[in-house]
Amino acid sequence: MTDLTNEEFLKSEQEYNADSIKVLKGLDAVRKRPGMYIGDTDDGSGLHGVGVSVVNALSTWLKLKIWRNDKEYYAEFADDNVVKHVEVIGDAPGKHGTEVSFLPSPKTFTQTEFNFETLERHSPKKAYPFASFR
Repeated sequence: MTDLTNEEFLKSEQEYNADSIKVLKGLDAVRKRPGMYIGDTDDGSGLHGVGVSVVNALSTWLKLKIWRNDKEYYAEFADDNVVKHVEVIGDAPGKHGTEVSFLPSPKTFTQTEFNFETLERHSPKKAYPFASFR
């Protein structure tokens, strides 16, 4: 970071106005500044605490399996595009839940392989609120 003189700082403050602000549409903000949404992109500990839209925006591919209303649903995305719209793929009497599988994008993350010791250590913390989590 370059140190500005007081005069340079004041000039830069005067030039900052509404024209200096760029509004990003949709998930462009997530891709441009992922650290604001997920924290460190270098540790490879996973996308946690964010919605599926953010995970999708930061993934090479994402696959969803949803069990609800006695049916199994499936959807698939690649590079933030729909590959398969949500569709019923079978019956699932009494089963409910969601499975999210994804591959972190190397465009965003410096490390795209998971450290299973880290995941194992964090799993109980994430599972606590969900009694049936396995």
